[in-house]
Amino acid sequence: MTKNKFFLGMLAIALTFGMMALGCDTGGGGDTGITYTVVAPGGPTQPGSNIELRGQVWTHVGFSNYTEFTGNRDIEGFILGSSPNFDPMLAGTGAITNGQLSFRMGTPSLLLPVADIIAVFAPGAVATPADARGNLLFLNTAGGETLTKENPIAFTSGVSSIRDFIGFFYASQSGNFSHPGGFSSQYFPASGRTVNVTMEPFSINMQAGWNILREHERRYFTSLTVHDVIVSFSLGNPANAKWMLDR
Repeated sequence: MTKNKFFLGMLAIALTFGMMALGCDTGGGGDTGITYTVVAPGGPTQPGSNIELRGQVWTHVGFSNYTEFTGNRDIEGFILGSSPNFDPMLAGTGAITNGQLSFRMGTPSLLLPVADIIAVFAPGAVATPADARGNLLFLNTAGGETLTKENPIAFTSGVSSIRDFIGFFYASQSGNFSHPGGFSSQYFPASGRTVNVTMEPFSINMQAGWNILREHERRYFTSLTVHDVIVSFSLGNPANAKWMLDR
């Protein structure tokens, strides 16, 4: 099973910088008698407890271009499992039909203590109230391809990339998640590359139910061996965000 880029991006930040804002969900599918809020680009960032993810799916063409996907795929939704490993677990299923995504999620059947998540991934972060619970939803195809909602803003081949990654966080109750920000640098011997990560301070007011998170990443390839990454988190649902399928 392949995790999507929003999840991997935040995990990479956690490993490099020791901070991550995470959440989770389970229980999608064809529930009856439930009203689902369709989450469209540019729509609300806090759509409630039952959401339906829809939209045209796109695929990357080269470094900075993309084209409409017109095929079919079975979709699987995953959440973080229990600590200490948080191994992803299957949460629900949906489909891409003729290039159109349809995926429903309701109230998660597994909500993790945010304090446990912070203890591993986000030292220095503060969540209130202290007993808050939540988790993160991410999508793949049944064949292991990643399906990520993102907003490609600007690309300069081999020099820099600026983009948004959109994530879906379920909170059990209203509260706040914040971090004062900071800097970390890590050397990766296998690639001979140093990654410098600057996390900008953030404070996010969560509402009970689903919250749409925007990870804004500016990545600069300072040299062949040095990457500088500046990351910020906020609520956000950009109007030009696209569902991107990596095949």
